[in-house]
Amino acid sequence: MLLTAPLTEKEVQNRIVAVSKSKPELLRVAVSQADPHLLRAALTHAEPHLLEKALTEADPVLLVAALQDIDPEALITALTTSDGLLLTLALTRSNSNLLRTALSGNEEELLQTALTGSDPELLEIALTKSTPELLETALTVAKPDLLRVALQKPSDPRILEVALTKSLPGLLAVALQDATPENLRVALSFA
Repeated sequence: MLLTAPLTEKEVQNRIVAVSKSKPELLRVAVSQADPHLLRAALTHAEPHLLEKALTEADPVLLVAALQDIDPEALITALTTSDGLLLTLALTRSNSNLLRTALSGNEEELLQTALTGSDPELLEIALTKSTPELLETALTVAKPDLLRVALQKPSDPRILEVALTKSLPGLLAVALQDATPENLRVALSFA
């Protein structure tokens, strides 16, 4: 386990700027060449308020660059950490425009990795703590093909069970109520 000293205020601000103000091509290079262990340390040992600011202040173009060029193994490593902070913050603190951009991207493998490589307990935490707006975005904006890939081929069958049974009823109701007919058909086809 990597132990790190607490971040200074200046370090926090520098990292926020790096995530939210970077040029897409620079972020793409940094993310695509990141060592999985380094990425895990960076994402899971960061201060919670830093991750929250990075997720909510990042330009959607930067988010797309990060999600489309990251190594799937590195994403699995980051999303399956024991504290669940990254996954929970991504689904509970992100703004819906960023989440919409990420989910409607073209990289099927990454969405599948994010949803199926996560530990079921972490996914449960993220689903039950998600705001209605973000859960609605996740379930109604994702391309049907991406949703199908992610939920039909889970690496652990418990992932699907958690997604369908552990969401708070109010959140699931909001998402299903406002789902497009096409996305609703996809959701019902595997439920």
